[in-house]
Amino acid sequence: MENNDLHGKLLADFHQFEQTLNGGINMPFQILRREAAERFRALGFPTIRLEEWKYTNVMPLIKHDYTALPAAVPPVDAFPAPPDFIPENAVKIILINGRFSPDYSLPDAMPAGLGVSSFDTTDTETKNMIGKILDFSDNAFTALNTAFAYYGAVLKIADNANISQPITVLNYTDARDAAIFAQPRLFIYAGRNSQASIIEYSATIGEQPALVNSAIEIIAAENSSIRHYIIQDDTAAKITASHIRQAAASLYYAVTLTLGGHFVRNTAVAELAAPGAEAHFYGLALGSDKRLIDNHTMVDHAAPHCQSNEHYNHILDDRSTAVFNGKIYVRKGAQKTNAYQSNRTILMSGSATINSKPQLEIYADDVKCSHGATSGCLDETSLFYLRSRGISEEKAKALLLHAFAAEISNKIQIGNTRLKIDEIIAKRLHDEE
Repeated sequence: MENNDLHGKLLADFHQFEQTLNGGINMPFQILRREAAERFRALGFPTIRLEEWKYTNVMPLIKHDYTALPAAVPPVDAFPAPPDFIPENAVKIILINGRFSPDYSLPDAMPAGLGVSSFDTTDTETKNMIGKILDFSDNAFTALNTAFAYYGAVLKIADNANISQPITVLNYTDARDAAIFAQPRLFIYAGRNSQASIIEYSATIGEQPALVNSAIEIIAAENSSIRHYIIQDDTAAKITASHIRQAAASLYYAVTLTLGGHFVRNTAVAELAAPGAEAHFYGLALGSDKRLIDNHTMVDHAAPHCQSNEHYNHILDDRSTAVFNGKIYVRKGAQKTNAYQSNRTILMSGSATINSKPQLEIYADDVKCSHGATSGCLDETSLFYLRSRGISEEKAKALLLHAFAAEISNKIQIGNTRLKIDEIIAKRLHDEE
């Protein structure tokens, strides 16, 4: 299917979708949804002529005759059970084909201080916040997600709540009968002095093409703490966008592990809007075959006395490609900023490629900012040291790769989840060796 054909088909799907809302026409989000649809109409799909997409060609991805309106939502038991790295006591929030499914989530098991609802049933105050911070003006995929975002999920963490159980968001996609273009949407509000950990995981059934275009907005109130673990090991192609707005002394801590998927594009923006806010982004990508893994980050230091830290590692084999585009933006007046960024890549094949573009844009003069990018083969000195201790070359390489990957996976602060993920990574690296 040609780009313009899919573009027109999705706009027609939006018109059909809008007719089914039955009275939602006056909800606060409705005007924004229409604006997003019009913006998608104007933008079209991005091409490699655009700077932000120059290394990420979506044209092969959008050639399929996708539908954004699946005929029916299958029961949750049609999908595989959650992997064992998700704790048994986790609160499970389930979206199927991009739609929040309250019947399959666990409202009776919600801990005190956690509220879960859909976009159409949440309170008016929250409805007025949804869509306000995730910019779709220059991103067709974010505009498309916003246009279809009626069945999204809302997570509200009350002031002073300490949610000890991990909150797991499961995005399930059904591609058994047709090529599907799912649009999951999540809005998270963390109240003052609150704490929570969130695990995101996706799974797809069926052999038809599937593209999951997800978007997340997070508002972190004063002195709140959110730890966000994104495990990407799905067969579907994935495009994600997240925007985090942080109040004073808030913490956002994200670990993104891209272990599978033939096409993954992640865009994350953290807006440090008040003094003392702190953002950490950690990422690990394992690339093989012809996979493409693209991570775009932007940390906006809009207030003084804030900190950010980014550390992304890649292990690339065969003809896989990775992209890292990380930007630290320090606004005028954001004095005493402390920002660090690192991107390191191990190339296991002469055909693997990394396109790295770390950026600093600084308009304050009392700051500590640094960035760096390295790429190359395994360290020969370390490899020789292990071989000299009687370790086989295959085992020595696996040990070094595992240690490199563990720099990121060890950032997971849920013990059993970290151990199980570590086992998966070790097996993948051993198999690839």
